[in-house]
Amino acid sequence: MIKEIKAYKNDIKSKKGSMVVMLILIFISASVGIIYITEIAKEKSKEAYATSILNLTGQSILSEFHRGLKDDYGILAFKGDYKNIIYKFKFYTKDNLKLKYKDIDLDLKEFSLLSLDNFEKDIVDYMKYNSAKILISEDETESEKGEKDSDEKKEKNRVLKNQKIIKTLPSCDKNDCIFEVEKLKNIANPRALINQATAEVMVNNYIIDKFDYCSKPKDENQKRESFFRNEVEYILYGNFDDEKNKEIFLDKLGTLRTALNLAHILKDDMKRRVIMEIIEATGLIGVGLVTVLATIWAKEETKNDLRLLQEGYGVEFIKDSEDWALNDGRRAIDGIVSQKTVHPLRPSDFGYNDYLRLFLYFKDREMKLYRMMDLIQINIKGKYDSSFNIGDYYTGLVYEVNVDGKRQKFVREY
Repeated sequence: MIKEIKAYKNDIKSKKGSMVVMLILIFISASVGIIYITEIAKEKSKEAYATSILNLTGQSILSEFHRGLKDDYGILAFKGDYKNIIYKFKFYTKDNLKLKYKDIDLDLKEFSLLSLDNFEKDIVDYMKYNSAKILISEDETESEKGEKDSDEKKEKNRVLKNQKIIKTLPSCDKNDCIFEVEKLKNIANPRALINQATAEVMVNNYIIDKFDYCSKPKDENQKRESFFRNEVEYILYGNFDDEKNKEIFLDKLGTLRTALNLAHILKDDMKRRVIMEIIEATGLIGVGLVTVLATIWAKEETKNDLRLLQEGYGVEFIKDSEDWALNDGRRAIDGIVSQKTVHPLRPSDFGYNDYLRLFLYFKDREMKLYRMMDLIQINIKGKYDSSFNIGDYYTGLVYEVNVDGKRQKFVREY
């Protein structure tokens, strides 16, 4: 019995010893696990902290956008080159991360504002957020329209002659593609064409909204200063003589309107009868005389159309009898002799800006965007910063940073 008791006690001691060892092992394992988890959490926390600092650094750089570019044109872009941006990284992180120049890889090219795709994207984004804005005021009174035309005549023509400025323009040395105006006469529904919900049409609407043109209301022009008065016409034709661009556009528009007016006369039975009565009354004889007289009539109607458009009124693209201004003998003679504007029986809302939009629709995309950049650069130079070049500005950046041997990549854009 005594031996059995002793054996039992020894067994208990042995088990207690095993439990102590096991508990010690568990404690050691738990401690190692806690230390390991703590180290991981510490590394993760450090990495998250570095990520947060680097994110804020990118946002800080984006916050340094050109104020005039944003206020006048709704474009967000910051100025920077490689050395300047790297310096800003070191400046913004000096109290938190001890970065060296070799720790930072930077790429700006992807977001250059001089890139047609980036520039167009900024324009389209701006127009999407401002889709409810009225492009051109329709609340002008008759007197305001007349005053607008007379005020324009008092303005001095501007010609850009500074070769230093010309040579730095984005469109410099770019080839222009000229479209044939005659093909526009076959458009059946111009309103539907210029009001499509496409990126191209949004860019055209931006042009009409942000840039000046011949008959733009004065209150619109006073929003910002511009070198050229006929900026949209410059986008179309690119002449450095302001008045010349308007003259070219009016000549092309006149060609289009004459073709459309002639087509209307030849299809209108009443107008054809008037022409035949003139031929019979005068005793004129000749092959194609109807077409000759119809062309003369169409050209006089076109002159009146151009006066209407420049004074801020509308001219229907495809006319019927009520849209015709020189519709009877007395009105025709009054308009031709006095060269005063004759209004049609039915007013139209298809104005000068709509014809510009129509021409812009067929304008080469590349040259259109480059000339928009030209105007922005010229105007920013004149108003805010004489050293401004659009090629120095960016809409975002890509950067990869080495922090304690680990590389993190970031892409930041407006």
